[in-house]
Amino acid sequence: MPLGNVAVIGAGAIGLLCGFTARLLGANHVYLLDNNPLQVAQVAALGFDGAVDSTSESSIAAMKAATRGKGIDIVIDAAGFTVTRALAKAIVNSGGTIMNIGLGHAETPLPINDMIRSETNVLGSFCYTPQDFADALQLLTAGKVTEEGWTIERPLEEGPLSFQRLVRAEIQQGKIILAV
Repeated sequence: MPLGNVAVIGAGAIGLLCGFTARLLGANHVYLLDNNPLQVAQVAALGFDGAVDSTSESSIAAMKAATRGKGIDIVIDAAGFTVTRALAKAIVNSGGTIMNIGLGHAETPLPINDMIRSETNVLGSFCYTPQDFADALQLLTAGKVTEEGWTIERPLEEGPLSFQRLVRAEIQQGKIILAV
């Protein structure tokens, strides 16, 4: 069964991997949204169907234009903030699914009556299983997912500075690998 159009909010490591997986599972189109301009540029370079600045007031219109009015069937919120949860609801089609995996804020008010009327499916996912690790390794060894273009390796002693630069949106890669 095709996945339809998928949007991932948050283009960090987890969001990018969700995007790669959606592509592998047969999504018609995969769009990523992020508030970091470097991440948005990175998404375009990784070959996704579209990258959108999630902080723009026109992000909802941009998603509708990108999908030529077909909208988004599945939204994965890999950030988990009040604003990203509201954006997920705003861009998902009626009868669509919102998968919440980001843990940015503990509580968020949601328009429950609207979600009921539009028959929005709301799911959550947390953690992983040993099979998830086996599946991930298989994807890597088969070359279906690579670390190229979205990871950066730094020496262990540069860890704190590298993560500070990531938080300040000064580096483009979504995942920092610290090497000894």
